[in-house]
Amino acid sequence: MFKILIVDYIGNSNSEGVPIGHPTKVINEFGEILKNDVELNLAVPVNYKNYIKKNNFYSVKYLRYNIDITEKRKVLRIKNVFRKFKNIRMALKNSNFDVVWFINVDSILGISLLSKSLFYSNVGRIWITTYLDNYFDGNTVKDLVKNFFWKNMQKKCDTILSSCKKLNFNDKVIFIPDYIYEENIYNKYKNAPKTDQVICIGTMNDGKDLEGIICLFNKLNVKLKIIGNFYNKDMYKSLIEMANSNIIIEDKIQSYYEYYKSIAESKFVIIPYKKEFYQNRTSGVLQETMFLNSIPIAPDFLLKFNNVKGIGYNKLFDLKNFFESGEYKKVKQPNNDFSSINNPYNKACIKNKLINILCKDDI
Repeated sequence: MFKILIVDYIGNSNSEGVPIGHPTKVINEFGEILKNDVELNLAVPVNYKNYIKKNNFYSVKYLRYNIDITEKRKVLRIKNVFRKFKNIRMALKNSNFDVVWFINVDSILGISLLSKSLFYSNVGRIWITTYLDNYFDGNTVKDLVKNFFWKNMQKKCDTILSSCKKLNFNDKVIFIPDYIYEENIYNKYKNAPKTDQVICIGTMNDGKDLEGIICLFNKLNVKLKIIGNFYNKDMYKSLIEMANSNIIIEDKIQSYYEYYKSIAESKFVIIPYKKEFYQNRTSGVLQETMFLNSIPIAPDFLLKFNNVKGIGYNKLFDLKNFFESGEYKKVKQPNNDFSSINNPYNKACIKNKLINILCKDDI
C-alpha cells in the first residue's frame, strides 16, 4: 500500500488564528477519497486541529506555526517566512513516504527544495498542487527572485496537480480540481428555490472590488448581500457607511452549511475580482456556484480562463443596464450535471486519476 503524506506548511489564517480559504476543505475531501486505498498521513498547523476529519488519516502531525495572511507589518511578514521553513522541516523530519504532497504552496517551498540534505533527504516523490505557472507577474527584483524559486519548486517536484485546465506547461502537469463534486453534499442544496438576490461571498480582501459593487448596486433596485470574513475591519465599517438599504453586509466566517445555503438560494453570485490580483487564477466560489446551479457574475477574464459560462463584464458598470432593464429576471437557472463518472469534477473520476498517477509513477 502506498504511503502518502499530505502537507500544508502555511496554514492560511486570520488574525485570530482561524483557518480561512479552502485548504482545510481540500484536505478533508482528498482524505475522504483516498483513505481506503493508501496509507494517508497528514502534517498541518496545529490551528487546523478542529477543522480536520482525523479519521480519514493514518497519522496526523501538528506543525507549530500558522500564517496570518492578513498581516501587513513587514517585520512579522519576514518572521512568517522563517516559520514556513520551520514547518517544512518539521513536516519532513524522519519522513519515509512514497509521496509527499504539498497542497498549499508558495516560493518558500522552492527555496527549501534547493537543499535535499537539509529538508527532504528521506522523501520519495514530491507532488504539489497549484494553479499558477509564475507566481508573480511583475518585473521587480523581488518578483523575479520569487519566480526563480517558484520555477525551482516545479523542477524538483515529480507531479504537478493543477486545479486549472489551462496550466499545461510541461508533461508533469495533471488536471485535478481542488473542488470536488460530492453528490451527498451538493444535492442537498442545488435544487433550493432561488431568489433574485445577488450575493458576494467568501473572504473579503483587497483583491475584490467591494467598493465598486456597492457603488453599482446603490444605483439599482436589486438586493445585494455581501457576506464573509473581512481582512480589513476599517474597510468593513467604511462599506457599511456607504451602502444603501438594498445592500446587506456581514463580517462573518460561515459554516459550510451556511455557505452552501447562501449560494444555493441566490440566483446570482457576483465575484468582483480585480485583474491585478486574480488574472490567470481559478476560483473556488466560481466552481461551487456551478455545483449549486447558481449563475456567476464575474469579469470576462475570470470566466474565460476557467472556461465557465456566466454573466461577464469588462467594467462593473457594464452591468447597470442588465439589471435596470430587468434582463436579469429572464435569465434561466442552469442545470449542471457533475454526476457522471467521466466528469473531471466527479469524486470517482478524481479518485481513479490519483490512483493511476501513483501506479504509473511507481513503474
